[in-house]
Amino acid sequence: MAEGNQWLKIYDKIGEAAALEMVAEECSELIHTALKMARIVRGENPTPADWDVEYLHLTEEVGDLCNALDVLDEGLMGHDVDLRGDALDRWAPAKMTRWYHRLFGEEAESDE
Repeated sequence: MAEGNQWLKIYDKIGEAAALEMVAEECSELIHTALKMARIVRGENPTPADWDVEYLHLTEEVGDLCNALDVLDEGLMGHDVDLRGDALDRWAPAKMTRWYHRLFGEEAESDE
């Protein structure tokens, strides 16, 4: 790893708009790979792609998105915000609970 804060150096070099674009682009690539894997799993709308190969692509795209988010998060700290912390602490738990209740409804109440 290079000296200093790599994420902030990248952010300072490319700027906020490009960091946001990078996150969007990596999301798009992750979406494309996940959709291709869903086609493989379902066996509908066949693709010659192989599950193992696409899984490797999926892990690569997740890594790319994590890097893009780290760059954006680090840069946005200059705005006195914490992107990852705000997302994980403020939104993720409530969203997970809502998702779980949508899937399991009344069952969810008895599991807790």
